[in-house]
Amino acid sequence: MRTVGTLALLLGFASACDPKSSAGDSGEASSTDTGNGPSEPDDANDDPTTLVFTATDYTVYSLGTLDLATRRLRDSLTTLPGDAVIRHLQDGRIYNLNRFGYDVLRAYEPGEWAAPLYEVSLGDGSANPHDIVLCNDELWVSLYGRDTLLVLNPDTGVLAEAVDLNGFTHGSDVAEFDALYCRDDRIFAVAQQLDPATYISEGGTIVVVDAVTKSPIDSFDVRPNPKTTLHPSNPDMLLNFSGHYGVGDGAITTIDLTTGAESDPLAFDADYGVTFAGFAASGQRAVILGTNYDYTATKLFCVDLETWTITEGLTIDGYTGSVAGDGLGTAWLGMPTQYAEDGTGMESPTGLQPFDIEACTLDGPLIETTLTPSSMTAY
Repeated sequence: MRTVGTLALLLGFASACDPKSSAGDSGEASSTDTGNGPSEPDDANDDPTTLVFTATDYTVYSLGTLDLATRRLRDSLTTLPGDAVIRHLQDGRIYNLNRFGYDVLRAYEPGEWAAPLYEVSLGDGSANPHDIVLCNDELWVSLYGRDTLLVLNPDTGVLAEAVDLNGFTHGSDVAEFDALYCRDDRIFAVAQQLDPATYISEGGTIVVVDAVTKSPIDSFDVRPNPKTTLHPSNPDMLLNFSGHYGVGDGAITTIDLTTGAESDPLAFDADYGVTFAGFAASGQRAVILGTNYDYTATKLFCVDLETWTITEGLTIDGYTGSVAGDGLGTAWLGMPTQYAEDGTGMESPTGLQPFDIEACTLDGPLIETTLTPSSMTAY
């Protein structure tokens, strides 16, 4: 087992010697990015060149980029409204959702960060947009605070329709729709179904919507509080990281979108003393983030996706829920600032930490950023 604190001096020395470690030039009551990164990555993007990321101190939100070949950082290129996550969709654009308290969508052309193509409001601050996908040539947006999916014109952001999913709510509150997936002109909307008084899930639900008629046509139940991501080798299957933060009641399963069947658990988070969350893959290897129950440490686990053998690769002091694969075999971690246990000051700064997924080891020094990276995608 390795800890970031233990490696801080080694990484600092490597940074001084490695030309890829340039510090660059200037150019979530926030909700966390619960979907383990983008729910629908751009499968056509076979040769990514750039990592784009949001970063925050929970007061200010910014957008930056990293050249994946040279690892040259361009930090804080523009400010974002708040509680910001980003997605790269199949039309090539970068979409910035600003969640709880903001309800704003921005669309950017990659590399053109000074001003968005458009900015539109998605609510009054309580709609809490969580995910966005392209389906049937339209943008679909899930709302965590409404039992509604919004359908938008991707070129203008103008609202085309609002699809009511109120009939799929468990209990008296909203269903908390999180991740979205598009398959064969069907939308699969994942609902976490949290009780508003206890924040305990009343059982997860996936609702299937016909993207042509804009009507729900099916639904199936899954394990409580589902946090899903697309399976890296099967586009009709999801990985589900169920359970509640800090409880130890979760498991990793697969969900077959063609049948609605959920597998038996592949791993239980209680066996590792964490709540599983973030995920990034390369081929048949992957990394999974897990946070211990009091949020004082985050562990990165290396996984063989064929055997589901799990080994511990790294321990991070403090909480991070931010990880994304770049499509080139590297997982990028949003590292929190590390402080000395004796209170004497900062031990390691915040930034982007590369991690080799196949080798299960660090892939170079920390690349320092002004604010802590919180959401990432590659294009």
